[in-house]
Amino acid sequence: MKACHAFLAPRDTLVVPSLDRYGRSLQDLVNMVAELRERGIGFQSPHEAPDTTTPGGRLIFHVFAALAEPPDRPRPLVQGCSRSWRPGTACS
Repeated sequence: MKACHAFLAPRDTLVVPSLDRYGRSLQDLVNMVAELRERGIGFQSPHEAPDTTTPGGRLIFHVFAALAEPPDRPRPLVQGCSRSWRPGTACS
């Protein structure tokens, strides 16, 4: 993939048959397409139709990006309270 990216120039468009053929994960896909956009390179996938050279295509792509799994976050402090909590009492 790095060789393909190195070959692309501004105003080119990378066309892949399907999104699952381009990235290992959705977050990986989002990062690679953002890198292409920074370099002025478009991205298209005929199967899913997110053509990032158009406003509508960018919207669809960002909807996919919004569905990406968030990074691991610390567990809320409230979970530690659940075992000792009783109705009518405060959690300490």
